[in-house]
Amino acid sequence: MPRPLITFVCTLLLFNSQILFSQSKRRMLVDSLTMALPLVSGTNKVDIFHRLAKTYEFIDSDSAVFYAGQGLALAMQEGTPYQKAISYQVLGRVYDRRGDLVIAHDYCVKGLALAANGNNRKLNAHLNNNLGIIHAKRGDYAIALGYFLSALAVWENLEAKKNVAALLGNIGTLYRKIGDHDKSIKELLKAQQLALEINNEKLVASCMHNLGETYKQKGEDKNALKTYQKALALKERMGFTIRLIPTLKGIGEVYINMGLYLKAGEYFGRALAIARKEDNKEYLQKIFFSLGKLEQARKDYFKAIHYFGQSLEITREINMKDDMLQALNALAETYTKIRDFELAFEYLSQYKNLNDSLYDEKYSELLAEMGTKFELSQKETEIEHLIISRKADQFKLWSLITIVLLIFGALSASLLFIRNRRRAHNTLVLHNAKIETQNHLLAQKQSEIETQNLLLSRQSEEITLQNSQLKQTNSDLMQFAYAASHDLREPLRTIRSYMQLLERRYKNQLDETAQEFIAFATDGAIRMDDLLQDLLAYSRIGRENARKSSVDLNRILNKVKDSLHHQIDRNKAQIVYPPLPHFEAYEAQMHLLFQNLISNAIKFRGEEDPLIRIEVSQGGGHYLISVADNGIGIDEAHRERVFTLFQRLHPRAKYEGTGMGLAICKKIVQNHKGEIWLDSNLGVGTTFYIRIPSNVAIEAN
Repeated sequence: MPRPLITFVCTLLLFNSQILFSQSKRRMLVDSLTMALPLVSGTNKVDIFHRLAKTYEFIDSDSAVFYAGQGLALAMQEGTPYQKAISYQVLGRVYDRRGDLVIAHDYCVKGLALAANGNNRKLNAHLNNNLGIIHAKRGDYAIALGYFLSALAVWENLEAKKNVAALLGNIGTLYRKIGDHDKSIKELLKAQQLALEINNEKLVASCMHNLGETYKQKGEDKNALKTYQKALALKERMGFTIRLIPTLKGIGEVYINMGLYLKAGEYFGRALAIARKEDNKEYLQKIFFSLGKLEQARKDYFKAIHYFGQSLEITREINMKDDMLQALNALAETYTKIRDFELAFEYLSQYKNLNDSLYDEKYSELLAEMGTKFELSQKETEIEHLIISRKADQFKLWSLITIVLLIFGALSASLLFIRNRRRAHNTLVLHNAKIETQNHLLAQKQSEIETQNLLLSRQSEEITLQNSQLKQTNSDLMQFAYAASHDLREPLRTIRSYMQLLERRYKNQLDETAQEFIAFATDGAIRMDDLLQDLLAYSRIGRENARKSSVDLNRILNKVKDSLHHQIDRNKAQIVYPPLPHFEAYEAQMHLLFQNLISNAIKFRGEEDPLIRIEVSQGGGHYLISVADNGIGIDEAHRERVFTLFQRLHPRAKYEGTGMGLAICKKIVQNHKGEIWLDSNLGVGTTFYIRIPSNVAIEAN
């Protein structure tokens, strides 16, 4: 192919590569550059390798490393010092994108040395900025600030306002990370003003977003929300897609802080839709984590666990270890909220193991960095020796000094070794003396433990005898309660019947006071009969000959709604639940349990129509049942009393009942080897939690 035609094709392909900038067209850009690669050589080929590496940054990090390495190898053979420095910068950027910060730092330092020797101020400033970003990611904020300020001085001297604005934005973000919010806001506002002067909307949007982040961390939710929304409007006007995600997520997090959960969910939903469309797993993970925080704030712990689990799954897939720590910690915290301590402990253990491994990795990275610095110092020493070899007198002098220093170092090392050996011997002697003393104390402790074991054995026998007596006494008391409640109802029915007969036959002959007395007596008999019925039901729990069977909770709840249909219709109550499982239980007791909980939820209603939500989940060898309402709630001081017999928290004139419903519920749950507790907010509602061991598999409807 003639050379003019080759030049024209390369120029055309490179021109096309400049205009193909969107994510959807990056593949076309790669194809254009790959087609141009065989047609060029020398410095032009180095440039194409650099372009390919920068493009693959956003597609495939391994390919980006490959092309950047090819560019460096060719630049070392045929390229100019400037191209060598550029090659180091590109490799540094690629390894920074991959998260290999030690290697990225090494390449950027080498590039900076070449740029300084070549007196290329712009490239020098770019490399200082790259090194500042790397040190900021590693947490070396003071060093990062030094690099940023060096780059800033160059761009200010060159009056490059765009670069100055970008540097001020980086510095503002750095101040936010170290908690100096006032300085962060000051630098970001300066960056925003410069971006406005040069009409760079992309930089303006970036500064606004970072300002929103700083206001959010500072706790100024209103300022954060206002700034975020401006950034969002600007990004939408510029036609951004994936860049909208962090701003949408930030707005949602502010709404969580403000307690506006519906608004937070709306913005998280928009961010999630974009992340799924773009298939960006890093953003998907962060949004799922934020959704978990939202459900945690709503106290919908089951949904929170679902979202935190999705976040954890993605972090494991793409190896985002810091975010993995956050997800594990959030799952442990949420399982603690629902009192599933077994799973909470499991996730906490995973958190600890990962945290320990990350510490080891960071230590290894530090060793690698020290090794790199040592190699650089060795190379500098070699250069010095080459210079010394050209100057014979200086070489002899430095050789003599080196020998003296080596001898001095050897003597110092020997003396240090002897001193350390003596110290180790003395330490060992003291350690052996301590061990002998501890052995003597352990022998004494063992004797004391044997004596205590003998006493404990005797106490165990006494406790066994007392338990047997207590079991017999409890059985006798339950028999008495059953007989008393059953036999006392007959005379009560007689009193009630004769009182009603007296009222009907002699109503016109009795004055108002006498009729009032009859009403009091009749009401007392009715209430006493209700108490005896509840006491009879309480005493029967655990005494039936019924066997456990596979119980369908859906059928039980349908029967409960039939039993309570008058109360449900009168109060316009709604009972909401998904398809529920079958599990092994006493069917009659389950019916009584849900009837009492739902009846109480309707009885102690708030101003709104009653809404009762029932959910069941399985995990850790248990079923966890939750019954949530929007009623008047229960004060924290009374949360244990409500499960005690005959305990009433409200006057009988306001709420009817005997005060035994929750005591019966507790006994039913205990009869199933389970436990019951509640979580409540006054004026908001109450959630009862019931945990029952599972010994059959869930059967979904």
